[in-house]
Amino acid sequence: MHSLYLPQHDALVHWHDLAGTGLPLVCLPALSFAAAANFLDVVCDPALADARRILIDLPGSGFSEAAQDFDHTPRAHAAVVARVLDHLKPGPCVLFGHSMGGSVAMALAAARPDLVHHLVVAEGNLRPGGGAASRGIAQQDGAAYPAGGYPAQMHDIRAKAISGQPFYGFLHASWRLADPGALHGNASGLVDLDPELEQSFLNLACPRTYLYGAKSLARNVGSADVPEPELLRARGVATEVIPDAGHFMTRDNPAAVARVLARILAQPQGHRSF
Repeated sequence: MHSLYLPQHDALVHWHDLAGTGLPLVCLPALSFAAAANFLDVVCDPALADARRILIDLPGSGFSEAAQDFDHTPRAHAAVVARVLDHLKPGPCVLFGHSMGGSVAMALAAARPDLVHHLVVAEGNLRPGGGAASRGIAQQDGAAYPAGGYPAQMHDIRAKAISGQPFYGFLHASWRLADPGALHGNASGLVDLDPELEQSFLNLACPRTYLYGAKSLARNVGSADVPEPELLRARGVATEVIPDAGHFMTRDNPAAVARVLARILAQPQGHRSF
């Protein structure tokens, strides 16, 4: 694991950097998840074995420290990711963001197009409103959440994990590492998402691919993180559907996600397919 100190936030940000060749794949995780938990099954798939894979823990999530004087918006997280990539100097990358990480990836591509060769968003929020999880957290009082709402929520998640519900074991493992204040801030940042993010994403010049879980596409089209495919395709965004998967497609069907990413990584570096 690698780290970089951010003096303006008095925080260490950490990431994994798995050796490989060609275009680097940079992975940004969902709401306060550790990047390894979010992406390990994807990046360890044989389809990606030869790629350089960089998995970044956002501030206050995974192994990264909570940042001081930080507003937890996708734009603020994007600035931190840019600092890491400027430090690493990997060149333009395939930037892959899942859920909240997708919103961060969109903000980064808009602010620093020099860092992004191809943007891949897996059900990232385009519009304000958030998903059910972020809304449930954001509606609680931010000052009281770390000592009140967060322990109660984690107690409920742990009980469901103990009862044998696999997803809640996965959720418990990630959110027990998260800083509670950062978790609330991240959720609020999605609920109050910059309303200009959608148009910014649609106007990007870089190649873009949006991934849907088939189950999400069947139920939630038109929500903040499941935009209408026709809208995206009309603006030059390629779309892919991950079979047998919902919002957490990186867990539901990691091999299918890996195959899509491998195809994108294999495209010639001058490729601009829309």
